[in-house]
Amino acid sequence: MSKYNVMTGEMLILKCKTSFHVSRFTSYFSLLLLTLLIFSFFTPPAFCQDPNAPYDSNAIKVHLEQGNKYFKESKISEAQKEYEEVLTLNNNCPEVWYNLGLLFETQGDKEGAIESYKNYLILSPGAKDTNTITSWIFTLEGEKLYESGDYQEALEKFKEAVKLNSLYAYAFFDQGLVYDKLEIYDLATKAYEMAVNVDPNYGNAHFNLAIHYEADGKYKEAIKHYQEYLRIFPNAKDAKGVKAWVEELKKKK
Repeated sequence: MSKYNVMTGEMLILKCKTSFHVSRFTSYFSLLLLTLLIFSFFTPPAFCQDPNAPYDSNAIKVHLEQGNKYFKESKISEAQKEYEEVLTLNNNCPEVWYNLGLLFETQGDKEGAIESYKNYLILSPGAKDTNTITSWIFTLEGEKLYESGDYQEALEKFKEAVKLNSLYAYAFFDQGLVYDKLEIYDLATKAYEMAVNVDPNYGNAHFNLAIHYEADGKYKEAIKHYQEYLRIFPNAKDAKGVKAWVEELKKKK
């Protein structure tokens, strides 16, 4: 298959090795995810640990801490079970809904993630991360629309996401995918450029950007971004092929 089939929008997705980029995560457990898991879990708020509450607040703490431990160890099903145990005791703990949102999203369960993030926001009025979480919700909703072929509506969701969170590389990347589907390639290029500017380690965005630069005859730029892709994913299944493309392009510079 010619790599220039990418201009239909199909090859971009194929070369990224997933039917749709795994939402915010460059790879399943990327540096971003690990950072979220290690530093962003909440300490249970007072109303989740109230000793006078009609539930075992100590049990909530134990299940939550165990769930976080499992999640950090990539034991997803075990983590989910622990979080659900918390919700059987008290389903009004926002940190559990937040963590479940992350968990569902890493599994590709967009509906579960959306519901969990929305529950977190309902239980956390005025939270400092409201715009960030809302941008995640918009992006997930946009991905669902994209997958159903509603590209224009998906694009509007992604645009809303970056209005709320201008440093959200994943929403820019998703915009690029939509523009490719709509065959608006100049805007697709700009979207991927925004994605790598926000997150220089966004491998799939570098790859897609390289494809566009190569198609435009900008071989020096294409080489740069193919090499960035290889730096980030040195053991990618298509690494050998991408290296061959780079050597071909060096002859054209």
